[in-house]
Amino acid sequence: MRAILITAASSYTRAELEGWASSFTPDALLVAIESTTVFVATQGAAVAGFANLIDRADGRAELDLLYIDPDFVGRRVSSSLIAAVEDEARRRECSALTVDASLLADPVLQHLGYRVVERYAKSRHGETYLNTLLIKNLD
Repeated sequence: MRAILITAASSYTRAELEGWASSFTPDALLVAIESTTVFVATQGAAVAGFANLIDRADGRAELDLLYIDPDFVGRRVSSSLIAAVEDEARRRECSALTVDASLLADPVLQHLGYRVVERYAKSRHGETYLNTLLIKNLD
């Protein structure tokens, strides 16, 4: 929640942030934990961030969630998590990794070799905001 409501505040309206954050209920996060491969970055006893990998039935892989606590932004936590997801996707012999990214994650992902497939308006809980679909070939 802090990653959305604090870090993303520079790029989205309050209503967009609240609509986005409202989808992260404890039940929704539990489903993600139980149905995907989750990577957690820690610094001491603190959770610095997390990411997950969805391995689709059709052989595609997706970096679905990437959230960094605002206290750890700028400390290479996102690049470490992305590398862990990429390594696991390669281990599973996935040839590419897609990401549905926020405005904040988009430049980070492009810097790490992802290319923009599409920029589009995403709707969630009555709010519409800009997102980017990116892809990176892993072979």
